[in-house]
Amino acid sequence: MPMPKNISLKDIPKNSRILIVRLSAIGDVIRTLPAVHLLRRELPRAYLGWAVEDLSYNLIKGHPEIDKFFIFPKKQLQQAVKKGNFKEAKGLLNEFGAELKAERFAIAIDMQNLFKSGVVALLSGAKIRVGYGLSREGSTFFLTHRIIPPYKSHHMMQFVDWQLELVKRLGVESGPVQFVLPDYTSEEETVNRFLDEQGIRGDYFCLAPGTSWPNKSWTPAGMAGLADRLSRYGKVLLIGSELDRKIADQVLGLAQTNLVDAIGRFNLRELAVLLRKARFYAGGDTGPMHLAVAVGTQVFAWFGPTSPEVHGPYREGAVVFNLNLPCQPCNKRKCDSKECLLGLDLETVWRKMEQFLKAPGPPGHVKR
Repeated sequence: MPMPKNISLKDIPKNSRILIVRLSAIGDVIRTLPAVHLLRRELPRAYLGWAVEDLSYNLIKGHPEIDKFFIFPKKQLQQAVKKGNFKEAKGLLNEFGAELKAERFAIAIDMQNLFKSGVVALLSGAKIRVGYGLSREGSTFFLTHRIIPPYKSHHMMQFVDWQLELVKRLGVESGPVQFVLPDYTSEEETVNRFLDEQGIRGDYFCLAPGTSWPNKSWTPAGMAGLADRLSRYGKVLLIGSELDRKIADQVLGLAQTNLVDAIGRFNLRELAVLLRKARFYAGGDTGPMHLAVAVGTQVFAWFGPTSPEVHGPYREGAVVFNLNLPCQPCNKRKCDSKECLLGLDLETVWRKMEQFLKAPGPPGHVKR
């Protein structure tokens, strides 16, 4: 029999048990939140589970619209495979599958379309496994229902809209785009204490020098020059993980003003609070950029190998710097020339940012 392509969530029991499968990455998990919100609004009585990797879980645990999270053991699996211990890897998958099956999910929605997310959907034991009918890593093999995607690739549409379109094609009604996040009240104290220690009472700016791809970062000289100019209006904080230490140190070494080194200082939940209190976020296409969008902070973002039409900040008024060279977007993790960001000059960035700094607006964003 041919596989049915469509299913409507309007036809299922209102208290159905549904598993969302979106394991990673941090930015993509954040950009899936509006679709999850529409799903919850459509089915307020449903039991919603979410299979996710631990790093993203740390940001969204306690989410008010999710009944339970299930942590995919990615690190443990990688370690087992690296050791060649496939028996251990199988045991980890069986254990995770047993945890999912115990929840008796009726439906699993694959919102990642990768081999690993397809495996998780299968392990859930859900009789209905639905997602976009895309042949990425053979992910459609695990689906019982394949939704016709709006385009042949997610690289042809804003990713937030791509995720929203999936749930809409499952019968969920449209609605306002909302990035619902957990309550971060307990993280407020840590952030406020840090700001007090740094003597920050008014406006400050978050600059993210690093990204997961080295060729998505602007030049250290450009970022240092930008930080120096921003320092006239408030403190500039360098944010990111310890993986960004090398480029952060380059920026710190080139800057003529005293920047605040906050690299590796905050976990993701604390970073959400820090960004919410900031006046601006400036950086490349990275998780903190999408987190800044989610908490409502003004974003300035430079783009090189990736497309701002697909991966850009989903916020009205956000500013994107993109040279629109013939080679863009290449979606390559490595590039010999990096012309797309080497050619971005400080004056271009500053002219746009200065307009916002001089425009009338609310006073300092530090909220206590």
